[in-house]
Amino acid sequence: MLFTLTRNIFLYCLIFIVLFLEPVSIGGVKFAILWKFIFFGYLLTLVLFYRRVPKDFFILLTLILALKNLLSFGAISAPLEPFMALIRMLTFPVIIAGFYVIVKSNQKSIDTLNSIIKHYPYFVSFSCLPFVIGVLEPISHQVDLESFGVESFMFTGVFQNPHSASINIAFAMLALICIILRDKRKLLIFNSFILIFLLYCLYKTYARTGLLVFILGCLPILWSYKLKARTYIAITLVSIMSFSYVATNDLLMDRLFDKRVNVSGDADFMQLGSGRPLIWKTSFFYYYDSSLDEIFLGVSETKLKENNLKELGLRIFSHNGFLDALAINGIVGLVLTITFFIVLKRRLYNIKNINLKLIGKCFFMGYLAYFVVQGGNYFTIDFLVSILILVGILERNEKRKENFNYGS
Repeated sequence: MLFTLTRNIFLYCLIFIVLFLEPVSIGGVKFAILWKFIFFGYLLTLVLFYRRVPKDFFILLTLILALKNLLSFGAISAPLEPFMALIRMLTFPVIIAGFYVIVKSNQKSIDTLNSIIKHYPYFVSFSCLPFVIGVLEPISHQVDLESFGVESFMFTGVFQNPHSASINIAFAMLALICIILRDKRKLLIFNSFILIFLLYCLYKTYARTGLLVFILGCLPILWSYKLKARTYIAITLVSIMSFSYVATNDLLMDRLFDKRVNVSGDADFMQLGSGRPLIWKTSFFYYYDSSLDEIFLGVSETKLKENNLKELGLRIFSHNGFLDALAINGIVGLVLTITFFIVLKRRLYNIKNINLKLIGKCFFMGYLAYFVVQGGNYFTIDFLVSILILVGILERNEKRKENFNYGS
């Protein structure tokens, strides 16, 4: 027991240090890129050495999606950003194949993968604590709340920016709620305190994306459980109390509805959600006015960002994953992305492991939510989703093995 606790704390500290140092540049290269390069290199070495790659359509699909980034117009003249997009998308096949080798070569079971998911909410709460109590300050640039009339910063922790922090905290809360429902009275008080602490951290990010991820991610829980009347009453009371608190908190209301002190009058529709409708409109019409070839294959990430810089003054994505897929990789990219989500839903919803079945469903809804309103790739989330995909692959392999043994 003591050894396990010591080992877990050591691993938490190690991962914390790695994530905390990500913004630091070493020889002009950010540590975030260096450690991921080493990690990916290690996993690829394992795959090449053992020559074990799981056969699954999801792996092939993510490889095609990754390579498609190099085939959009403009990728040849400005290859850096398409290449980085390829690397981000390769997270899925590399993690799945690498950990498949680790599990098979060391005769590990699905319980090993389950422990990774189980420790995720505890690590996130552990990583947030030093920043909440004021022992540490983030190395990355902090986003202030001066535009809302408050001299404070949005909480980031080790996740470098408020949106990444809010999304990771929301996923951690979803996993922890599933653990509480599964274990029932086991560590109920401790887990409840962790959940409240994570909720506080989510609130301190002042990022609406994480809140949406959490709310939509909870839907499979409501669909999967036949809750008792007293549970619905408790949920209703908590919802009323939460709504009352938010409604009487000026900063939260201003953040939710983008009411800034330096903007006169009410924001119109185009300025809602930090101007997302305007960003979506600008990105879509830039794509719509492109050539026929670019409509099919995309305008490339670089050209999309440059146009947004010209029109909006910000060199940014579309803040919508599907629109990004359409603009950057064209109709081909959009079809591939929609296929990705169809396959992802089937994989996560078909997990049979009792410890991970509900978590898989919640993670899919959360992943879809942030993809729609934020877009982009977050390594920690892609890593966890890859682990869940691998669980499904191992389950199907075991089932095939059982059927083969039964037939013989």
